Parts: sequence; C-alpha cells; structure tokens
Amino acid sequence: MGTNFYWFKEKQKEEFKHHEGLHIGKRSCGWVFHFQAHHKPFLHSFKDYKEFLKEGYIYDEYDRLISYKDFIEAVEATKEIESDGEKPWDFNSCPEEESYFPFEQWMNDGYMFSIGDFS
Repeated sequence: MGTNFYWFKEKQKEEFKHHEGLHIGKRSCGWVFHFQAHHKPFLHSFKDYKEFLKEGYIYDEYDRLISYKDFIEAVEATKEIESDGEKPWDFNSCPEEESYFPFEQWMNDGYMFSIGDFS
C-alpha cells in the first residue's frame, strides 16, 4: 500500500479533488520514492522537484496538507530504506512484461522516475 502526493499552486478549500493537482509521486513502504516525471514543468530529478515544490502546496491523497520540509524529509528517508538486507526496490528487478510498466522509467540519484500515470 502506498500514498500519492499532489502539488497545487494555491491552497485548496475543504472539498477538492486531489487528482486535479500535479501528481508528484508515490511513497510505498519499503520502496524508494517513485516520482512522476513531467515535461511542463520540467521535473526529471529530485533536485528539480525540491526547487519547484518550494512554491505552492503539497497534499497527500487523503487531502492532508503536507509541509515542504516534512515532504522532503519523507522522500529522503526512502532512499535509505532497505528490506531484508537487499538494496531498495529497483524496477530492473521486476518482471519484464510489456504490460507490467507501460511507460518509460529510470532511476535518478537513488529515486525512481516514470513518465506516465501510475497514481
């Protein structure tokens, strides 16, 4: 089970649709943070995201407002996660089936990035 995160330019009112924000990515227990890459704005690295997210508001899929500091710390913590002495989850270890990951993906600075919707 994981949690998706979204960015909004403005603070959201009580009843809003989180999926209308820019999908940042997903945090899943035991895996490195999985970012959704975007072309506009250009977000293809954690460094890109750290700069971009300084402005605006971050919400999780449960409509909770997350501070920039807390979000960055949560993402950075996933880089160190190991399970059973193995390296953090790596997409190269997943089954090589066309339908398994129907989009382009890569690792960048220890984090996973994908182009395509996976929320």
